[in-house]
Amino acid sequence: MALLVLAAWSAAATFNALRPFRHDWLLLPSMVWSWLVIGLHFQHVVVQVVLAAVLVSLGALVGPVGWIGLAVLLVSWAGSIVLLARTRT
Repeated sequence: MALLVLAAWSAAATFNALRPFRHDWLLLPSMVWSWLVIGLHFQHVVVQVVLAAVLVSLGALVGPVGWIGLAVLLVSWAGSIVLLARTRT
């Protein structure tokens, strides 16, 4: 379950960095969150990889929820690569 929570957080952060919210009351928090994810891109991914490795070593992949979390995390990392490519051009 913890791996799924990490994956959901990672996916939300990546999606927000790729496409920030435009609503008035969400504009500032969304901008700050995407600024941190884009500005600290490498650190963001490294922390996720370390946390995922720890959770997997503790048995996070025992049930289907863990595997779903791992799949979502991998998709989020693919989105992070897209984000990095966008910022480098």
